[in-house]
Amino acid sequence: MRIIDSHVHVSADKIDELLVASQRAGVGRLIASHLGDWSAYPSAVEVRAANAEAAQVVANFPEQISFLVYLNPQLPDWRTELERGIAAGAVGVKLWIALKNSVGALGATIDVLKACAEHNIPVLMHVFNRTGANLAGEIDLLELLQLSEAVPDCRMIGAHSGACIHDGRGLFQQFPANVCFDLSGSDPAEGLLRKLLQELPAERILFGSDAMGRSFASQLLKVFSASLSAEEQDLILWKNAARIYRLPAPPDLAAEALPEWVDRREDFHCYCGRDPFGVIDAYTPAELEAQAVAHGLQRIYCSSLDSLLLWDPSENNATLQQACANLHYVKGVPTVNPVAHNYQQVFAAAAKFANDIWISPYWSAVPADSTAIIHLGRMAAEQDIRLFINCGCEDYRFRHNALAPRPVQQPELLRLLDALPSSKLVIQGFTGELPNSANHKRTIFLPPDREGKSPAPGTMDLLYGSGFPYRPRPPLLTVASDRPQNGEMMRDAG
Repeated sequence: MRIIDSHVHVSADKIDELLVASQRAGVGRLIASHLGDWSAYPSAVEVRAANAEAAQVVANFPEQISFLVYLNPQLPDWRTELERGIAAGAVGVKLWIALKNSVGALGATIDVLKACAEHNIPVLMHVFNRTGANLAGEIDLLELLQLSEAVPDCRMIGAHSGACIHDGRGLFQQFPANVCFDLSGSDPAEGLLRKLLQELPAERILFGSDAMGRSFASQLLKVFSASLSAEEQDLILWKNAARIYRLPAPPDLAAEALPEWVDRREDFHCYCGRDPFGVIDAYTPAELEAQAVAHGLQRIYCSSLDSLLLWDPSENNATLQQACANLHYVKGVPTVNPVAHNYQQVFAAAAKFANDIWISPYWSAVPADSTAIIHLGRMAAEQDIRLFINCGCEDYRFRHNALAPRPVQQPELLRLLDALPSSKLVIQGFTGELPNSANHKRTIFLPPDREGKSPAPGTMDLLYGSGFPYRPRPPLLTVASDRPQNGEMMRDAG
């Protein structure tokens, strides 16, 4: 399979690691930029050094890497740096945070785009739709639309597809033909690419990973879980990038299968029901049962999104139990809201029919070591009930602004574990480090989100947790790098 990764970050000290990881994933060519020390408004000295290092890396590996010259539009010498980069072989331009001046104006960036149009080279621009305010200088989808209309002759690529396409729905179709989007960064959200294809043709979407901030395999899962035609897949994986950046076809590489760090026949992190804001597809327990059969899963533990915002989910818990009563592979895990004053009563009602109970410090916006959660943990231990503690699943930066979820921090989780030495705990969605312990296990997402951050098998008590349907579920007998057939289910930086 041929793959061009159109969004990679490179440095001389990480190049060997980057190339090994890309080859392992079957990626034949990288389009890379160097952002120096990641200053939002880098100095001329920093920009010059970063581009010189990127050019040298490309000179050492010309068959594997092409580079984008990095510019800060607010610097007076950006034209000199642009000319220097083109002379060094840059195939395009990279713009990151510094797109606005001190009063928020985009005039300097428009000048850069006009110059790039004159040189007929494409521009990759960082675009984020953060919940709340963007960083100073950082543009969102609406501002990218303004830029594309101001300079229609410039070929632009919106990085990350704005990062949160849920609040950009209906907007992508308004972009003129000179704008494409890449898929890089963020979590491999279930259905992201399918939703994007409802508004844009495959000819305007490029694969990108944001490596080394994200792993190649986790980002490729966005493509391989989207049930694309062979032509759509080739366009997104390499043909569009080759056309836009005027590159030859990359080599046809066979990817290595990723290790199986955990037994994926049991999924300890899954949801049924409807997300409160409809940002993901809803699944019934029966539909999850069909997935279990199709994937060869032995057990799926699912909690209900219908209970997420309820003070008293008792009725929903009973409905979930009834829905799962005649299923062989799906087990419903009832919910208790730890900030509700009646949490003890809800727990007692659920304990009559369940030996697993789910709570979410993340969605409830309460510290994991709060008095209520510690009390729930002790109640669960007394009744030999396993407690699922959810620390998140979605990308917090792009949460719905009507909610105030709270990321769980390592110190509070360690204090909780110390306070509950005899409780049986399943920690969901926590990506930090935790000590080995007999009383808790931790779920991990697969493929791992980050290169070089994979756990060593046997070093901690791990369970598989897909996070479905927030995340795609890779096929059981293969992983993203194994290239499932079409139709088969299976630090974001710049």
